[in-house]
Amino acid sequence: VTNAFPDTILSFLFSHQTVTGPACAITIYADSEVIVQNGTTAVLRCTFDSSEVVTKATSVSWTFQSNQPDSFGFILYFSDGKAYPGQEEFKHRVQFVGDINKKDASIQLSPAQFSDNGTFFCDVKNPPDVSGTQGRTELRVVQK
Repeated sequence: VTNAFPDTILSFLFSHQTVTGPACAITIYADSEVIVQNGTTAVLRCTFDSSEVVTKATSVSWTFQSNQPDSFGFILYFSDGKAYPGQEEFKHRVQFVGDINKKDASIQLSPAQFSDNGTFFCDVKNPPDVSGTQGRTELRVVQK
């Protein structure tokens, strides 16, 4: 699997952040399940609530866990108004369709394929709101 993320983005994603002062939490919402026909477009919705104003520091990461063991990877990273596609299998099929200023971090996957069956996770960081539970969506791709 080829990773298209610049090294700086990967180190940010895997770094530990320390928040000083009172703990801030972000609330992330996602559809629990999305069912689409093979070959069509899947929209995976992700919205969030934060007590902080959305800025250039706000970032979104989408990850995927297939139904196969040990299959986990990055789908897309969004920061500073730009989307960075992840894994090769999604690279040309994923698009950021949200509006970060409206607290929408949704993506579109087109065309959906049977290999996309699995769990998609949406994580939003809006410093200092950096802790919260990821949004989780089960995608089921079915026959036409």
